[in-house]
Amino acid sequence: MLYYRAASVLYQATGQEIDAVYAELARRVEAERGNGSANITGQWRHFHYAGSPQLQSAMTRVALDVFVAHPLHYVLTIPVGLYRMLLRVLGVLAWPGLVWNVALLLSAGIGLYQLRRQQDWSRGAFLCLPCLYFLLGTLLVQTSGIDTRARVMITPLLSVMAAYGVLHCLNRRKAASAPLSPPADN
Repeated sequence: MLYYRAASVLYQATGQEIDAVYAELARRVEAERGNGSANITGQWRHFHYAGSPQLQSAMTRVALDVFVAHPLHYVLTIPVGLYRMLLRVLGVLAWPGLVWNVALLLSAGIGLYQLRRQQDWSRGAFLCLPCLYFLLGTLLVQTSGIDTRARVMITPLLSVMAAYGVLHCLNRRKAASAPLSPPADN
């Protein structure tokens, strides 16, 4: 939470270089623990990953202090996290992956809309609630370090919603191409 979300919020709020943000957060953590903060650089964040309960508590307090000090920037980093979680693909397949993810989300949206129109609330809740749980849980604590691993838990649910959407689109196309009246029998 500290070096993924709080660092992103502080970076956006202050405009400092990210290494300076990491160093400032590490100094705050060490000061919170009662330690000296001289000679602390941004690399100190690597010493704060797994530690004692006192270290974890200090990191949480520092992160929450940053969130309270910059609530607008906390909210403004949410779209960054959503983009990184739901759309971004790194590497050679960046553009095809982006197109695929947009198509998946659009067809999932159509499918979810159809479930709402059909008032199939239980199926819609079964598909949406776990997605919201994982999306919101991840976005509360992380925006800058998000990658496709954050999407893994919801991809099967998005695929089911997308199947409903694609099926609806195919049924509409089939209905539009069907003759208006049945042929007369001789």
